[in-house]
Amino acid sequence: MIACNPEKKYAKELAELASINQKLDSIIDLSKTIDYDSLFYMRNQSAEIEGFVKKNYSADTINQDFANKMSYVRRVNKSLKNLEINKMSIEKESVALKKQFVNLSNDTKNGRFNAAQIEQYLAEEKAAFAKFELSFKSVYLNQNEQKSNFYYAMPKVSEYIELIKIDSNQN
Repeated sequence: MIACNPEKKYAKELAELASINQKLDSIIDLSKTIDYDSLFYMRNQSAEIEGFVKKNYSADTINQDFANKMSYVRRVNKSLKNLEINKMSIEKESVALKKQFVNLSNDTKNGRFNAAQIEQYLAEEKAAFAKFELSFKSVYLNQNEQKSNFYYAMPKVSEYIELIKIDSNQN
C-alpha cells in the first residue's frame, strides 16, 4: 500500500522538508525585525560625519578618544555599505526558497519524482537553505553589531563634532 501512496513512502523526506520550511519561516520572521530605516540612517550619519571630519579636522590635533570613537563610526559606514543589496537578497532568496520547498513537497506528495530524484532535489534544497541561513546570520549579526557601534560612538563623536564646528568658526 505504501508504494501507491508517495506521501507515506516519502514521509521521512517530507518531514525533513517541513522542518527546513519551519526554519525558513523563523528566519523570515526574524528578518522582519531588522529595522532597515534605522540602519540606513546610521549608515548615512556615519558617512556624513566621516566626510565632515576629513574636511574639517586636522590630524595633528587628534584626540585619542575621538580617534577611537571615529573608528567605530567608520566601521558602521563600511559594514553597512551593501545594506540595500543585503536586504533585497534576503527577501528574494527567502521567497525563492519558500516556493522551492512548497513545490518539492507538493511534487513529492503527488508522486512526480522517483526516490533518486527526491534525494537529489532534497540535497540541493538543503544546501541552498544552509547557504541562505549562513548569509542571513552574517547580515543579522552584522546589523546588531553596527547598531551597538553606532550607539556607543555617536554621543561622544557628536560632542567632538560640535567642538570642531566651533573651532572652525573661530578660524
